[in-house]
Amino acid sequence: AIDRELVPPLMVIQILSQHPGAHLGLIKGFVTGALQRDKAAIDGDSSLIAQYKEETERMRGEVEALRSEGRIFQSRNCSACQQPLDLPSVHFMCSHKGQPCVFHRRCLGDSERECPLCGEEHQRAVNMRASQQLAADRGAVHEAFFRQLSASEGRGFETIADYFG
Repeated sequence: AIDRELVPPLMVIQILSQHPGAHLGLIKGFVTGALQRDKAAIDGDSSLIAQYKEETERMRGEVEALRSEGRIFQSRNCSACQQPLDLPSVHFMCSHKGQPCVFHRRCLGDSERECPLCGEEHQRAVNMRASQQLAADRGAVHEAFFRQLSASEGRGFETIADYFG
């Protein structure tokens, strides 16, 4: 049961400390494994953070360039049908595979407000941000629960029962 992380390592150590005959050698492998998993998760998160920071800086530069510099549109073909452009055409301020995204109005749907080529990537970023916010909210709920459990003074079962309704 311990290997499945049903109980956090700190709680296992606290439980073990309440038994005079028990020693830390009993759970050395468990604690070591938990620390290694945590370190791997931290390393992965740190790598993602660095990547996101780099992407954010690049995007800030692009936004500043869009605000302060003119943009020349030299595309000759529609990004959807590859036919020569004619009016009316729609220019999105993104690029797909290094090419500006430009479409005949007839190649876009009537309610198209995002580039059909880049919109999926944008939606993925929006969804990722929403899931990060949800995870942060869940983390706050878990922290509050464990604070309440720590302050329960011997009424831990009552606190857990209240938590589950």
